[in-house]
Amino acid sequence: MKALLAVALLALPVNPASTGSTAGTPARFVFAWRGVPVGTVTLALEVGRFTYTSLHLHVREGRAGERVREVTLRVDGAGRVVGSEAVPQALWLWRGPPPEGCVKGREELSGEEGPHCVTARGPASAEGTMLGARFHATYDGQGRLQALEVGGSRFTAAPPGARLRAPPELFADGVPVEGGTEGALRLVPDGQARPVSAARAVRAPTQAASSVVAGGAPKQQPGEAGAFPPVPDRLPGMTEWTPRAARALAESVHQAFPDKGPTAAD
Repeated sequence: MKALLAVALLALPVNPASTGSTAGTPARFVFAWRGVPVGTVTLALEVGRFTYTSLHLHVREGRAGERVREVTLRVDGAGRVVGSEAVPQALWLWRGPPPEGCVKGREELSGEEGPHCVTARGPASAEGTMLGARFHATYDGQGRLQALEVGGSRFTAAPPGARLRAPPELFADGVPVEGGTEGALRLVPDGQARPVSAARAVRAPTQAASSVVAGGAPKQQPGEAGAFPPVPDRLPGMTEWTPRAARALAESVHQAFPDKGPTAAD
């Protein structure tokens, strides 16, 4: 079955408009996550070279910053990466709705490759999946990509010279938590967590995790004894914790992942 899929991917054409005469003009898109603009993506195609530039804006503790990542790929006249049968993901979508069917695509920042499929196509739209994630793309009358939606991310064509304001601190108000908890999970700086009242603890036990102190047990107010069973500071077999050992363990776990960079949802 995999062999048949590979043959099918090789037989289908990539988007020929991607290497057209207008492809040399860079295009810039505003990247919004859950409706909040957080950066831009710029696409540029020159003879034999495709460049993908990601600018991510962020605010931490009231200070604005940015992170720029850029990937340049050598491509042939059909828009495929030289030495590979994969076409860059953004280049595949950039110029005109791709033909229906599947091709082998490459996500520019991570380098991950896999099926990119168009399941429905119109004169000014296309929808399908990229590496298993559903997408919907719209185009203008000249076939230029205007908007792309992938999960909670949206990319919208930006006029030349447009500038973005720094986004808010995205996690300042917490993030929604599924599973019956109340409210949002807040990211609280170390040492600033507040104890959970007994009434709320009984109603939503999982919220106790937000008030766990460094010793490993929730703080209790007078009269709250018995709300939770006592938690020992150390369990049998646990070794002494040190920052150096923790950093070494974190580094070994990080090295175990083949993909060490953010993906397109970033």
